[in-house]
Amino acid sequence: MEEILPAFSWPIRREDQPPIEAVPSREITPEWAWGGSTGEGIKVCIVDSGIEADHPAIGGMVRGGIVVDRGEDGPIVREEQHGDLFGHATACAGIIHGLAPKAELYSARVLGPNLKGGGDALVAGVRWAVENRMNVVNLSLSTRKLEHSQALHNL
Repeated sequence: MEEILPAFSWPIRREDQPPIEAVPSREITPEWAWGGSTGEGIKVCIVDSGIEADHPAIGGMVRGGIVVDRGEDGPIVREEQHGDLFGHATACAGIIHGLAPKAELYSARVLGPNLKGGGDALVAGVRWAVENRMNVVNLSLSTRKLEHSQALHNL
């Protein structure tokens, strides 16, 4: 039986794909990869479950954030510092801080209790990041609804 994959997927093993020559890992250093960049002057927004700003892995670099709640007439965006409902966004922020220790971190909490959220909240979080001129927007989540996908594409 042939497996059907979405157009954007690649199977792990492809007979017609030539091998890719790898760089030996001992040659990969932060200096090689980033050329001395520290993230200074860069604003990164993590759209997810919220960031625990006082977590030691974050290094005090959280500069702001929002919470997107569901309202009767659509998403409600509130600017506030907040914690992480699950730990995932804090883990992402810790990785980003480790790679770019001088980057400013911002949080757009679009997931509520039980890590549930709607596509409209996701769109509102990304819109906030774009309107606030973030240089990088980290998304570790998605939506399956076409109307939200188009709205995200338009942003």
